[in-house]
Amino acid sequence: MKIIIIFILFVVGITALLTGLALMSSPDGNLVGLNFSVLKSTPFKDFLIPGLLLFVFVGLVNILALFYQVVNNTKRYYWALTAGIITVIWITAQYLFVGQLLQLDIAYFLAAFILICIAIQQQGKSLI
Repeated sequence: MKIIIIFILFVVGITALLTGLALMSSPDGNLVGLNFSVLKSTPFKDFLIPGLLLFVFVGLVNILALFYQVVNNTKRYYWALTAGIITVIWITAQYLFVGQLLQLDIAYFLAAFILICIAIQQQGKSLI
């Protein structure tokens, strides 16, 4: 199970960091193939702030949780749980603001949900 946690944290963390960096460095969305029409129902005028939020809250938290998994820190499952919850919140908020989900969004949502379930189970708590 630890390998699954590490894999999910790595993939979500790295892709969130890279996408966040791309959005911050090119706030018009061109580097990731987005256009401003995606933002029409959001409070953002460009992708700078969403990129920063993605980088910090999804990317860095997942990478920090990954670090705690690798070094076997006693708080590793709490960090994995936190990373999963933040990722679920990110995807949910993105859907509520933008109004569409891509297949990749669904994959990240499911990966985060699996991460949450494993982290709870690894802490010795029952899901039911």
